[in-house]
Amino acid sequence: MLKIRVAVVGVGNCASSLIQGLEFYRRHGNRDLGGLMHPSIDGYGCDDIEVIAAFGIDRRKMGLPVEQAKSRHYSTFSLYDPDVFEEALDAFREKVRHRFAGAVGNDTGPMHLIATAGVPSVVSFSHASDPELCAQRGPDLTILRRPRLEELSVDEVEAALRLR
Repeated sequence: MLKIRVAVVGVGNCASSLIQGLEFYRRHGNRDLGGLMHPSIDGYGCDDIEVIAAFGIDRRKMGLPVEQAKSRHYSTFSLYDPDVFEEALDAFREKVRHRFAGAVGNDTGPMHLIATAGVPSVVSFSHASDPELCAQRGPDLTILRRPRLEELSVDEVEAALRLR
C-alpha cells in the first residue's frame, strides 16, 4: 500500500498537534487508544501518513526542520508581511503543482491553496457550509456535497478524482 504524502500549510499549533499525533499513534502501533474517530480508514493508519513538506510565513521558522518549527513562536498572525506571504504562497503552489497527483479534502484553507495551484482536487461539503458562497476555485476542481459527509462514499470520491 502506498503512503499518503501530506504537505502542511501553516506550521503552528494545528500542525504541531497533527505531527505529534501521528508520531504518538505510530509509536503505539496504531492501537485504538482514544482520540481518533477512525484509527484506520480503508486500511490506512497513522503509519501510512508521511509529512513531506511544511509551509509557513513566519521568518523565525523558515528553513527549520518541521520538528523544530512546529514548536516555535505560536502567535504568528501579528507578524503578517504581505511580501513574505506572497513568496511563501508562490513557493507552495509551485511545489504542490509538481508533486501532487491529486488532492481530496473538505472545505479547508489548504484545499483552497491546492485547488488554485491547479492540482486535480475533490472537495466535500456538508450542509454546514455552502459551496456557492465559499467553494474553492481552480482549473481542475470537483465539488461533492451531501447533507452529511458520512453519506459520501469512498467509491464516489475516488470516481470524481482525476489523477495526473
